[in-house]
Amino acid sequence: MPHNRRSIRILLGYLGLVAAVVLVLTPAYFLEAPAVRPVVVRAGATVLAGIILIHVRRSVRARIEVQGASPFDRALQRTPWTPAVAPQFLKLRNEVRFGRSSHAYFAHVLWVRLQALAARRGHPLAGMPRRRLWGRGPSLGTLRTLVADIEERS
Repeated sequence: MPHNRRSIRILLGYLGLVAAVVLVLTPAYFLEAPAVRPVVVRAGATVLAGIILIHVRRSVRARIEVQGASPFDRALQRTPWTPAVAPQFLKLRNEVRFGRSSHAYFAHVLWVRLQALAARRGHPLAGMPRRRLWGRGPSLGTLRTLVADIEERS
């Protein structure tokens, strides 16, 4: 909607509001004693000012939100620091974690990679460690021993 039409609609809305408040307060003004009439006028003015201030506040808030944050406000916001972790490290960490929790994962993924590493170093591994209870993979101590054997042989 063009700005002029919107302004005219707002102006007409305020005039209608003033007319409604005057219509409601006119009987009270004439029925009250002359000493109380200023209180009725003040009450009407307070109602009008309150409604107008609410409308102004909403329009100002809407304009501020449309503009977005200023560069100063953006500079005040903290950006969370996330450490950069190498994807290779995450992959190896997940292999060890899942290799310990599942013997099938250990046998089909981690053991194959450990054998390939040992073969590249020139000394293949003798045999796969035995399975722990409930289908879990080898313990951390066993994995530590396997890695130490591969490092010693090279």
